Amino acid sequence: MTLPLPTREAPRAHARGLSRQGTPPQAVSGTPRSRRPSYPTSLAVGELRGVPHSPSSTGSRPWLSAKWGKLPSEAKRVFTGRIFSVWQWEQQLYNGSTAIFEGISRPDYVCAIGILPNQKLLLVEDEQPDRPAIITPAGGQLEPGEEPSAGAGREFREETGYEARQLVPWFTYQPNSKLFMTCHFFIARHLTAHGQTALEAGERITLKQYTFAEFVALGSDPAVRDGMLRIKLLEAQLDPQKKQDLHHLLYAR
Repeated sequence: MTLPLPTREAPRAHARGLSRQGTPPQAVSGTPRSRRPSYPTSLAVGELRGVPHSPSSTGSRPWLSAKWGKLPSEAKRVFTGRIFSVWQWEQQLYNGSTAIFEGISRPDYVCAIGILPNQKLLLVEDEQPDRPAIITPAGGQLEPGEEPSAGAGREFREETGYEARQLVPWFTYQPNSKLFMTCHFFIARHLTAHGQTALEAGERITLKQYTFAEFVALGSDPAVRDGMLRIKLLEAQLDPQKKQDLHHLLYAR
């Protein structure tokens, strides 16, 4: 079922994959926002957002170990873009020789799945000029120095027009061993209509609501592009205990 978007506000300060320019999130509709600060052209490895990641963020999956989320200390930044930076380092190989390895960093990503008063789950259909529409939790990238829970609440409010009084962590992961970032998933509960959204000119957002059964079925829908989310939904389709655990997690009081 498609929900109408609440009243539109000034353009959003940032969106999934778009350059993050515009107004700070505390601005109100119709108030000009100052240009957001750009990322520094040089950044110590230890200061890189999401590096290193703590082992506790990976849960019980050894293939999501802290080693994945850590750039070598000798890595050098060779390119800085609006969102992405490219790093190179000399890596020792199994035969004792060395080669230049590369990795990409970007700000961490946060998103939240909303639980509506009617117990349906709130996601968004997100379309941007360079790709077709996808089904995804409302979300975007963190501001510098912003905590994941705060960023998830802000992004959820900006994209859906709903305020979440409670944000419950669901899972985090690093999508690729060469992409140094962390994706943080939350569950947004106790929603109240905020009445305003803040979208950029380069995005179209349509609110979508699903029953629990419809939400689980999205694991088989290619329009859901986040691989880890689809894995969790497919696990719920195949394993009754995981389905029950997911239901409890979403609707626990």
